[in-house]
Amino acid sequence: MNCNCGAYPFPHRPLGGACDAEGLWEQVAREGWACATCGLCSRYSQQHPYGEGHAVERLRECRARSAAECPGVQAMLAEVAA
Repeated sequence: MNCNCGAYPFPHRPLGGACDAEGLWEQVAREGWACATCGLCSRYSQQHPYGEGHAVERLRECRARSAAECPGVQAMLAEVAA
């Protein structure tokens, strides 16, 4: 698996050298597959008035401070390495 972040002007190994794998971290958060069971993910709902009822918005917030802390990124890298 290659990372295409701006650390190097070519595809490179994620989390190697100056690479912080920001793109992979954003991809994991966007897809959400690893966030459902992640202890670093806060999930909550907000209700908003909508017409005569309410709309419910389900939100996720990642508390990982870097891609290296993200279990989803680590799982992705482990799968590729296997």
